[in-house]
Amino acid sequence: MTSTALAAERWIARSIPPFLLGITGYSIYVVVYSLSIDYLLLESLKTSAAIAILVVYFTLFLPYIFAFIRLLSTMADPGYIPIIHSKSKSKEKALWLDRDGVLEGTVLPPRGIERFYAKDAFICDARGLPKFCDRGCYNWKPARTHHCSQVGRCVRRMDHFCPWVGGVVAEGNTNFFIQFTFYAALFCGFILGVMIWALVDSKGRLNGHWIAMCACAGLFGFMALGLFAVTTFQNEVKNVTTVEGYARDNFSSVFVAVYLPHGYTPRHDKKPPLAIITYPLPRESLPDVLRKTFAVIECGTNDRLWDLGSWLENLKSVMGERYIDWFIPIRRSPCCSRGGDDYDYPFGRALRKRKREYGL
Repeated sequence: MTSTALAAERWIARSIPPFLLGITGYSIYVVVYSLSIDYLLLESLKTSAAIAILVVYFTLFLPYIFAFIRLLSTMADPGYIPIIHSKSKSKEKALWLDRDGVLEGTVLPPRGIERFYAKDAFICDARGLPKFCDRGCYNWKPARTHHCSQVGRCVRRMDHFCPWVGGVVAEGNTNFFIQFTFYAALFCGFILGVMIWALVDSKGRLNGHWIAMCACAGLFGFMALGLFAVTTFQNEVKNVTTVEGYARDNFSSVFVAVYLPHGYTPRHDKKPPLAIITYPLPRESLPDVLRKTFAVIECGTNDRLWDLGSWLENLKSVMGERYIDWFIPIRRSPCCSRGGDDYDYPFGRALRKRKREYGL
């Protein structure tokens, strides 16, 4: 994608959230004033219908607008990887990181590699080096990290770039995005139903505001329902992101470096590792007490490395352990705390199965 196209996409993404907020404000005028007050209360004298519509409208409006604002508040940092190196240095070196030199000890590895082999397992390339961003960030990429071309940054657990919310849906806001699309679908569905009822009840009265609101509610409700039910929520039930789903369909393998305990001996009845790598690397000035050896194993793209075994546990890893957090957009996702010392995110049963195939 050209720089002009990227700039245009970013401009559109920045303009859509204010537009959606404007449509939301317009719905207040149409539903509250034009329909409930002007038509039902003053003209038709249908007080009970007006009150019922207003109660349900604001019951759905409040969680919807709260979830939207909470989601927008995370767009400044949805899970960006800190840029360790300067932009100028990134542009100079990103295209020619000498991986052979790093492994052989003739080139000093970029900073931050020690955070990977401090863990017991990490995503790597076929030779055991962590994934590296050669698209401008010049950083090592933790597990489930993807470089977003629209913002020019690597993002943890990136799901997709969404112009409707003005930025990246990723580790820091996936739960808010699910809540927003869920409440938006309910809110728009209610408005659409009420507007259709009003047009029928008014016996053919053509109110331009009502018709416009029908079109807006139908369009945005359909899109919110699609984003919620068809893509994001369906993926999170399986603990997979949209980016990972795309990679599974277009690439062949994922490599994982697994810690080898002292005294490990290969078994002849099991698969041999693709590679054995020992950290710290030759050029790293770190004590030998930190020395750890890893075996590189290959996982198929159909292996759900992050699937925790049940849809409930997968959802809890994103939405929170407390069910109330599934519906109230306040607390950030448990993904933000990551896995601790042993891994970035908890590996599922698929990795344990692969380890047994390699005798680990």
